[in-house]
Amino acid sequence: VEPLAPVLEALAAGDDVDWKQLLKNRDILLLTISYACMNFVFYDAFNWFFYYLVTVRGFAAEEAGLMTSSQWIAGAVGAAAGGWICDRLCNRVGLRWGCRSVVVFGMAVSGVLLIIGSVTESAYLAVTMLLVLPVSVLTVRSGAWQQGLLMYALSCLGCLLLLGLCG
Repeated sequence: VEPLAPVLEALAAGDDVDWKQLLKNRDILLLTISYACMNFVFYDAFNWFFYYLVTVRGFAAEEAGLMTSSQWIAGAVGAAAGGWICDRLCNRVGLRWGCRSVVVFGMAVSGVLLIIGSVTESAYLAVTMLLVLPVSVLTVRSGAWQQGLLMYALSCLGCLLLLGLCG
């Protein structure tokens, strides 16, 4: 955040921001790429889940609809839990490690859930793993609440990068 202090100060003061300087920052580029990767998984999990359940796993449309809608409930639980955990960790170990711990844990859990959900033969086990996925993904996103506007701007840049790559 220290190299970004002039940019953040300009934003806070309502002054013009040197966007070229901002986009040349290595940390900003890495964060943008990481957000593009995370948003791809988020988009994929939330928008293709119904199709996956009906076409690949053979569930009836009504059952798949119920499971798909439960993703949003699971995501709300994950966001609330992640925010609560992040706040508690930040109070105990500081802002930097409190937020990082939530993100690292959430991404690790997300990776394990994706692997198990994609390789298992059991349709119900796959669905269970993929239904818990939004909990871990949104837990990660809630760990970034502390960074505010900058993180949301990076998220948007990540989405634009993803759209540019996937067309």
